[in-house]
Amino acid sequence: MDNQNIAKLTIEEQILHELPTGVVIYDVTGNLVETPYMSNGFYQMLETTREERVKARGGNAMNTVHPNDALGLLAEAHAAIREKRMLDYRYRILNGKGEYIWIGIRANHFPLNDKTERFFTVFYDIDMLVKAQDHGDVLNAILGNVPGGIVVFSDQNGEIQIEYANEGFYEIHHGSKEYWSQQDHNPINWLNKEDANRFKAEFLAVTRRLKQRGNANYRITGEDGQVHWVRNTFCRAYTLNKIQYYYASIVDMDDEMEAIAAMNTATAANKAKNEFLSRMSHDIRTPLNGIIGMTSLAKEETALPKIAGYLHNIDISSKFLLGLINEILDLTRLESNRIDLHPEPYTAEEFSSYMNAVIRPLCVEKEQHLTIEINVPADYYVLQDKICMNRIVFNLLNNAVKYTPEGGNIKYSVSAQVSPDKKKMATHIEVSDNGIGISEEFQKIMFDPFTQEKRNDNSKTNGNGLGLPIVKKLVTAMNGTIKVHSQLALGTTFIIDLLNDCVPAKPVKNIQPKHQESFSVLNGKHILICDDHPLNRKIIELLLNKKGMIVDSAEDGQMALTTFNSTPPNYYDAILMDVRMPVMDGLTATRKIRSLSRVDATTTPIIAMTANVFAEDIADCLNAGMNDHLGKPVDSNLLYETLTKYVK
Repeated sequence: MDNQNIAKLTIEEQILHELPTGVVIYDVTGNLVETPYMSNGFYQMLETTREERVKARGGNAMNTVHPNDALGLLAEAHAAIREKRMLDYRYRILNGKGEYIWIGIRANHFPLNDKTERFFTVFYDIDMLVKAQDHGDVLNAILGNVPGGIVVFSDQNGEIQIEYANEGFYEIHHGSKEYWSQQDHNPINWLNKEDANRFKAEFLAVTRRLKQRGNANYRITGEDGQVHWVRNTFCRAYTLNKIQYYYASIVDMDDEMEAIAAMNTATAANKAKNEFLSRMSHDIRTPLNGIIGMTSLAKEETALPKIAGYLHNIDISSKFLLGLINEILDLTRLESNRIDLHPEPYTAEEFSSYMNAVIRPLCVEKEQHLTIEINVPADYYVLQDKICMNRIVFNLLNNAVKYTPEGGNIKYSVSAQVSPDKKKMATHIEVSDNGIGISEEFQKIMFDPFTQEKRNDNSKTNGNGLGLPIVKKLVTAMNGTIKVHSQLALGTTFIIDLLNDCVPAKPVKNIQPKHQESFSVLNGKHILICDDHPLNRKIIELLLNKKGMIVDSAEDGQMALTTFNSTPPNYYDAILMDVRMPVMDGLTATRKIRSLSRVDATTTPIIAMTANVFAEDIADCLNAGMNDHLGKPVDSNLLYETLTKYVK
């Protein structure tokens, strides 16, 4: 419209025509849309002229609407007519450059005639807004699928606020967006004090530009109630309206922290094991030094009393060394859960006899006062593995003796109660002393293998770090629990609770005392020894010769098989068979002997004489066809008793 025609318009018409926004009158007849009026602002918005617009619409304004939006626009217009409401819609329209841009419209309408509805329409340009929003949707979709968390947070006068967080952020923090939005608005307050201070220190360093990036690992309690580890790496992003914004990436640290904890545990365990091996080297070398030294002195001595003294010291050192080796083997077996319990009735009288025979002499030696209190039902016997039970009590009381000064007090008390159904007995045991006590720190790891408390008292009393782990393993194997109460310089109390089967007590038979056995029945018996170690063969041969036995030797299983098979039937009264040997082991040799077609192949006693002493080792020997088992080092009396049981 030229200036002359504009001048003819009223003031209201001129304002309407020159408004910077677009104003259009649409006449809608069915699907036909005509435009009797379009303002100058409309043409400017679309970067076109009236002539170009008329040409583009070709008699129907819908021809300039994006094909994907046209039906929706018409449907919305007819709905506004039916519902007698304002038309509020956005769609894409063709501009003068041949491009579709986004516009929004708001329009009131009234009937022009029976067929046509007239819309007075205001247009506004929303192209940049929609495209920015679409870009944001795409960006959100990308960030939402990025592995890990992405966060934008602001620092407003020292208050941290989250401005944006993708889904990964909430997943790593193990909570929904709704859950975290209900928490404190400052996420630093989600952390415990230690982790919050660590994050604040990193944040302050970045804020003051002391470092470009901040890294903080922290723990957070998620919606699941569990504590999770998270790593937050952040940097400065931009400043807007004097507010500093930061970008941050969030990584789940649970697996990594578990791996670090496992590595630290393994490192500590390895350190403890190395310290243990160092102590074991010392503890093993000490009795060995005594054995070697006493042996050397005995070889050069001619006086029998002095030789007897040297041999006595050798015996003490040997038994100490054997006990140490047994403890190492016991722990190995328990660590591998290789333990078989053999419950049997254990009477109070029998246990008291053990205590007086084994524990009381240790206390007498240190002039300690030992109190034993046993309060158990007399009409029921508890079923326990006697060896395991004795080992538990001995280790605890031996420690009490060891770590209680001379003249100190040691107490052992046990009480028991039978269940209402008379099938179970609950046993409560307490071992207490007024010794040096155990520190709180060591109490946390005292049942771990190879650990030993470091003391500053220059004490010469040290254990090997095996006793308590063995006790713990044995108590656990017996389905029991063990606790400790201790204070340094005040003493220690161990508390054990067990629940075992029980049986009614039986009258005790009057057992005649056993007379000392002379083993005269062994005189003149033929024994075959099979052992690959010459010294072992020699020692056993000398022990057997002392009782008048006639001995043949073989250095491996094959030789034993050949020797046995080359003698007349029933020549050998017994065979002592080692297990681990070259050429042929003892188990194989036993099976082959038992399979021979000789009248004595299945009747000649074969007794294992081996260092393989675990329960499964004994079972293997019996399954191979052996009659009995002797563990090395061999006790001479037990050797004679076992042979006496089998020879005719």
